[in-house]
Amino acid sequence: MGFQKEIIQLFEKGKEIYLRNISLDCVIFGFHENELKVLLLEVKYAR
Repeated sequence: MGFQKEIIQLFEKGKEIYLRNISLDCVIFGFHENELKVLLLEVKYAR
């Protein structure tokens, strides 16, 4: 199964498996040339 199909299936049927009141944000922190860098990952398939 492709990654895109897995993500769509997670959003469609995830409420049957996972707790709905828990949130997860994907963030990557880095430090480059004396500056803090933050990368936020956004899910495009959320309703």
